[in-house]
Amino acid sequence: MRAEAHGVGAAPYSGDGEAAASSSDALAPVSDRCEVASGRYKYACLRVSPPRSSGGEPFIAVRSGRGSYHADVAEPAVEYWESQGYDVAALGGGRIVRDDEAKTVSIYGFSVGFGGSEGGPPGRGMADHSQAAELVRELLPSYTVNFSAEGY
Repeated sequence: MRAEAHGVGAAPYSGDGEAAASSSDALAPVSDRCEVASGRYKYACLRVSPPRSSGGEPFIAVRSGRGSYHADVAEPAVEYWESQGYDVAALGGGRIVRDDEAKTVSIYGFSVGFGGSEGGPPGRGMADHSQAAELVRELLPSYTVNFSAEGY
């Protein structure tokens, strides 16, 4: 079931399919692993694990977008990666603000649905937003990316 079926208006995941490559030493392109929309949205951080037989290493994926819940935001990415044969686990989430004029990205907050708490970790699988910030820096190298546990 796609996120649009919930009426939240999330766009389909924009992964271009390159991640389906079977090479165990090739990491999916950052454009497949990270989608950060311009504006202020919820975001979800996911651990994506290739099939054991592939020998590939798990990696982090980040998706931002509209949704009533962080799970709604994650759903298109989860469906995409699972359709490629990967296992997906939600690590946490929060809010993400991408300002294209200022060339900044701010990541903050937490996801109650993914086990986060105010002032604490953003989810049961994340100590902080550093892994998400690292991936966003890879996607948007000319942007200043910062993160904080504060805010919701």
